[in-house]
Amino acid sequence: MRWHRQQQWSWVIRSKSSLQITLGNGKQQPLRELFPPQDQVYLFPDITVLGDVQCNLGTANCGCTPVGFPDHGSAPSSRGVKEPWAVLTDTSLSLQTFQLYGRRFGGIEPHYKDYKSGTFEILRSKIRNAQALSNLLMMAEIAQLLAIRLGLNPIETGSRSRIDSYSTRGLSLLQLGIRFVKSLCHLALPLPQLTPFPWLQIPPAFAAHKKRKKLDRRIEFSRVVLFSYS
Repeated sequence: MRWHRQQQWSWVIRSKSSLQITLGNGKQQPLRELFPPQDQVYLFPDITVLGDVQCNLGTANCGCTPVGFPDHGSAPSSRGVKEPWAVLTDTSLSLQTFQLYGRRFGGIEPHYKDYKSGTFEILRSKIRNAQALSNLLMMAEIAQLLAIRLGLNPIETGSRSRIDSYSTRGLSLLQLGIRFVKSLCHLALPLPQLTPFPWLQIPPAFAAHKKRKKLDRRIEFSRVVLFSYS
C-alpha cells in the first residue's frame, strides 16, 4: 500500500482478519470484529492501518465470494466461498469497492495462471536471479501479446468455431492464438501478417454455461451501513 501510494496508484486490497484497524474516532480494533451480520455490508471511511496508511474499509458478509456490487444494493457472485470479505482502498468508498476488487477474478488471476500452469510454466524455470527472471517475463509478455493478436484473427474472420468448439467463446484470446498457430502449422499454412490490434467488441469467455450462470447470479443485501465519526 505504501509503494502504491508512492507511485500515485489507486489500490483495492483484500485484508486478513488479524489486521489492526484504527477507526475514525481513534478506537483500535482487530478487523475480525468489524464484519457485519449475514447479508449485510459495513463501510468504514477514514481509517488507519499499519500506523501511517490512511484509507477506507469495506466489509461484506454475503455467504459467498462476491464478484461485484452495483450501487443499487445487489451483486453478482461466484465460487460459493462462504466467508466474508474485508477490502481496503484509497478510493472513494461504496459498494463498487467490492466490484473493483472482484476484477482480479476476471483478469489478474487468469493472467497469473497463464504464466504458470496455463501456458508458460514460469515456475518450472526455477530462476532465482532477478534480472534473469525479468528477462524471462519480458519474453513471456511478448509471446502473450503475439498470441492474443493471433487469437483475434479467427474472431475477425468469423472462423472461431473451427478452433473453439463452444457456441459462445469458451477460450481465452491467448489460448485461441495458440490453437490458431497450431492449426496453421498442421495445415502447413503461413502465419497471417500481423497488423495493429483492431477495435473489436469482444464478449467475455465462458468455459461452461454453469459457470456463466454463477457469474450472472445476484444476491441482495438486507442492509448497508456507512459509519461516520465526524
